[in-house]
Amino acid sequence: MKVLFYEPFAINTPHFERCLELIQRHLDDGDEVVYLGCNSELSTCDVNWSHNNFICKSCIHRQEQGLSLIDGRIKNVSFEFLKSEQKQLIDKHSSKTFDNIDQLKKERYQDFDFGFATASSLISATRNANPDMSRYAQTVQKLIAATLNVYFSISNHLEKEKADRIYLFNGRFAVLRPAMRAAAKMGVDFFIHEVGATIQKYNLYKNAMPHNIKNRTKDILDFWNNADPTTRAQIGASFYEDQMKGKVMDPKYHHVKNQTQGMLPDNWDAAKHNICIFNSSEDEFSAIGDEWKLPFYESQTQGIQQLVNSLSAHKDQVNVYLRIHPNMANMKGDTIVRLQQINAPNFKAILPDSPISTYEMVRSSDKVVTFLSSVGIEAAFREKPVILLGNNFYSSLGSTYNPKSHEEAVQLLLDKDLPPLDKTGALIYGYYRKMSGIPYKYYEAETLFSGKFKGTSIEAPVIANTLGTVFKKIDKIRSGLK
Repeated sequence: MKVLFYEPFAINTPHFERCLELIQRHLDDGDEVVYLGCNSELSTCDVNWSHNNFICKSCIHRQEQGLSLIDGRIKNVSFEFLKSEQKQLIDKHSSKTFDNIDQLKKERYQDFDFGFATASSLISATRNANPDMSRYAQTVQKLIAATLNVYFSISNHLEKEKADRIYLFNGRFAVLRPAMRAAAKMGVDFFIHEVGATIQKYNLYKNAMPHNIKNRTKDILDFWNNADPTTRAQIGASFYEDQMKGKVMDPKYHHVKNQTQGMLPDNWDAAKHNICIFNSSEDEFSAIGDEWKLPFYESQTQGIQQLVNSLSAHKDQVNVYLRIHPNMANMKGDTIVRLQQINAPNFKAILPDSPISTYEMVRSSDKVVTFLSSVGIEAAFREKPVILLGNNFYSSLGSTYNPKSHEEAVQLLLDKDLPPLDKTGALIYGYYRKMSGIPYKYYEAETLFSGKFKGTSIEAPVIANTLGTVFKKIDKIRSGLK
């Protein structure tokens, strides 16, 4: 078997080390391996927006050091492999400007959605689902050039090498999605690698992004159906207990670590019907694909406003609380402002950095409303009626109410006798989140973003590493992305 590995982000742990893990496993099996790395050919990327030389050098050095640890022969070449007519097409498409992000998302070359790929990186970097396109016009043009470069180059490599499969990380961003689309066009299987249920495991997704709801739901159900029926429910339940106790992959990134246990909003009235809404940051989902679009609201903010308006007429019986997601504390744009401007006598917004407890709000609520948040399935596990207004990996597992319209959502929210649904779906989801993944053989994770491959910490030289870190921060500031 001939296997290609495309890895433009050698500077990042554990993505690069996971790539090395997979390379070594294929060599162990006697397969032929071709490594396609970046040697500063990309005009811009998600870790080096301004194409800073020190950042490139750090990335290239890590790439060289990591590959030197591989036992076996690999073909190591640059990913860039363009024909003259393809260069002309890149110049043509990368000269365009756009009035808004939706206009950018519509851009395609044949079946390649390079506009969505570009938008995904821009939105993630700015933490803004609707960035100012005039401000980032030059960045967008560089991203388009980079993403088309990857698309054409990987297509050419696949044709030349007659590869059986290709591996890449994540698949969502501007210089990653094109490799996935090129493989699909050429009829070559692609495998996307990502973190597993624990830092000591990884997951592989065949011919689909990890974010693909249909495929992931099938994986979740298959994983449950193949599990030991005598222990799977208990293990699934333990996932939610771990979440509440902060036993997560990296406690530093636990969203509720700064909240006060048991703390509720000061106007909480247990005598009323308390509805708690938990939102998510729009930037996490706005550039993945259409299946993540809300079914009957333009945005979470618009949906919350509409719900509050409909429920304000019931102010004597109903209180509505919005827990703004903690990871929105540093978001750009006017999303937080617009959420704070929602006004009704029975409505209160909880700011992202508030010490009010998410878990206590779930425990004390009469109903929980989510759009995209995992709090929805956590609340279902805790036997709360959950109204899910968006799409998620747990949407079809049977533990949430999934209304088809705003009117149906309001009807469910006002039904004080609405029972919680069977929490088996929550146990299925919890089991997957607790146990899924393939154990590493050669990589040993120490934290979420550090570890050793074959006992070695892969690092750039001290000076290059230090300067690279400094310039990465300067790079984001200069680009206006942070």
